[in-house]
Amino acid sequence: MNEFDATWSQDVTRIGFGRQGGHPAIYLLDVKARQVATLPDSNGLFSPRLVAGWAASSGLICGFQEAFSFRFEVPEWSEWTDEPAAFSYPTWSRDGAFLQYDTLAGKPTLRRIKVGQAQLELLLDLQSLNRYTDSIIGTWSGLAADGSALVVLDRSTQEVYALELEAQ
Repeated sequence: MNEFDATWSQDVTRIGFGRQGGHPAIYLLDVKARQVATLPDSNGLFSPRLVAGWAASSGLICGFQEAFSFRFEVPEWSEWTDEPAAFSYPTWSRDGAFLQYDTLAGKPTLRRIKVGQAQLELLLDLQSLNRYTDSIIGTWSGLAADGSALVVLDRSTQEVYALELEAQ
């Protein structure tokens, strides 16, 4: 089997991960019990992003073009938003207030969305950047500990660059 896209819960008791091949779905590993369970009704979904503080115990699950929230205590799914250009590498802000991601289709951009809202916010047009593209994982983006954007550029193998965004 092919497990991928693992993410820790903020209380460090669970690891969420996706699986390709066999039965693609979202799985949760209970670290103490060392048991894996399939998230109910998660067939075909991938890319779990667990976050505390959104709801008592909730997570975000992304498909290619949809984001869903899942409440563990119920258990219950609800659709949060959709992204016509597809979610790529969704990452929570440190405070859990925003989900940042880049888009896969069309014009590449870095975007974010505030929890509880459906309005997508454009942060940066990535089209002019010479980004490194891997044949398996594509183009990667993420957030640094200070909240700044991280993207992989295809400039060299010896330098690291920081990109600073100014609020508009």
